[in-house]
Amino acid sequence: MRLSPYAAAIAMVISASAQASGTFIPLETQFGQAIKFSQNGKYLSISINGGGSARWNSETGVEEIVPGLGTTQGVNNAGTIAGSVPVNGGSREGGTDVPALSPVGAAMPALLPLPADTDNADVYDVSDDGSAVGLTWLSDWSISRAYYYSAAQNAIVVLPVDTPSEASRGNSISADGSIIAGWNDDPDTGFRRGVVWKDLVQIYPSVVIDGAEYNVGEASAVSGNGKWVVGSQYPNSSGTNAAWRYNVETGELTEIPGIPFAFGVSDDGKIVVGASGFWDFPARAAFIWTEEWGTQMMTDYLAARNIEVPADWGFSGGLTAVSGDGTMAAGWTIDSPNGMQSYVVTGLDSQLDRIFSNGFDGPPPVKDPSFEKTQGNAGQNPYWQSGDTNPDNPDGTVFYSYFGGHTGGWAAVLGAHQNAEPETQYFSQSVEMLSSPPAYLNYWRYVGSLPDSAGTLTVSVDGAPVQTVDFSALAAPDDDFVPQSVDISSYADGGTHVVKFEYVYPGGGSDGGTLIDDVTIDSTSFASRRASRGTVHVPAKDWLVPKRH
Repeated sequence: MRLSPYAAAIAMVISASAQASGTFIPLETQFGQAIKFSQNGKYLSISINGGGSARWNSETGVEEIVPGLGTTQGVNNAGTIAGSVPVNGGSREGGTDVPALSPVGAAMPALLPLPADTDNADVYDVSDDGSAVGLTWLSDWSISRAYYYSAAQNAIVVLPVDTPSEASRGNSISADGSIIAGWNDDPDTGFRRGVVWKDLVQIYPSVVIDGAEYNVGEASAVSGNGKWVVGSQYPNSSGTNAAWRYNVETGELTEIPGIPFAFGVSDDGKIVVGASGFWDFPARAAFIWTEEWGTQMMTDYLAARNIEVPADWGFSGGLTAVSGDGTMAAGWTIDSPNGMQSYVVTGLDSQLDRIFSNGFDGPPPVKDPSFEKTQGNAGQNPYWQSGDTNPDNPDGTVFYSYFGGHTGGWAAVLGAHQNAEPETQYFSQSVEMLSSPPAYLNYWRYVGSLPDSAGTLTVSVDGAPVQTVDFSALAAPDDDFVPQSVDISSYADGGTHVVKFEYVYPGGGSDGGTLIDDVTIDSTSFASRRASRGTVHVPAKDWLVPKRH
């Protein structure tokens, strides 16, 4: 039977929508930690924990050990890897490190000249012409300095900083060598301030809060085209950890909420990759921010695109690299079958099919599910409507948690006023439901303190209650964020419906304190989903009273 052109087109769309839009590629290098993609996405540098280097070629799929390098950092479009060669065991063993570059096919790395007054240095990144940036220690190890190696002149330049008596480092360089990112210690606080060098002239991105100017934290990566720089520790008035993005051409500085550490940015600035923390304990999680969808855990991002991950792989690590065109990301985890191991994800920029909204190939029905686009402390969010009858907070529910929500730095706070006033709080959003059942409203709840009398949370769809919980009737507060799933399959008709969370406290004592975060609508409940995310324990005593107003 021959299909009509129309029917054939529909069949092709259905077939395409059922397929994964990308691929999860486990890398083989044991104890490997992905560091950086070349701008063209052809090469990925991999540092081997304990010393050593590897290079992955995306065109051939081949991973090769790079001989001679003791440390591994950036890589350029020709596949040349930046790092250092250990002398007498290297600095880790009491020796020294010599800056070096290792081109594709080289039997041994090419050593670079050492900066003056030093016998120890490391290269952190390399441009396409072989120029490099890194860190060098004075011979007495008293201070580290950011330096630039010019391949054209075969000469070393110590990068200028505002406080040369404090430590500094060059982390990343654009493909043409004109833009460098790094840091310089603040002499007053001791923290790293982000520095952007444009044609070897230093710029310190900053933000003004309540009339005072604050530096951003360490600049970690430059896009290959030199237009964007990203880094960590954006100073905001809420006190939450966030990354930042800096437009080198315009000087515009943007907060990237929900990712405390950013390690890579695409050439168009629309994709930023990073992690929820720096240390391995508690295990940090991989995060991705896109200009369209905001901040998401990598597990959720992959699930939305039907990209399958092996069941024995977890994501306790971080995303560290993204290709210039934004199609690939790389990261590492300590939760692979072999311990620390790296991976690559392709199809990163794939667009979700907006026609088929069945939970795995449609856009997320809930916009800003973790409240990360909230501005200020008065609940002003472009996607969530909110209200609060408490006189202490007339502007709306405060989407704010000092120590962060289940993900990111924001969560909806219910209660936490600690007074005898009656109170009704709500937050709601009109969402386009899935087009067919099953459908579940999933969210994460953390009841840090029980109310003294009936404090009732009612979750409703179009005004009809679908879940009611009296927090005063709970046996004990939650020890951590607890997953909640509500069956709303009867509303899975592809239409627009209002999802509302409402908390009512009658007054007379303490109204308790609850965080709600990561509100999603999915075709599966938490009970049927593989547990693949870490949670953050936030002791109630640390966030209830002082952080709210």
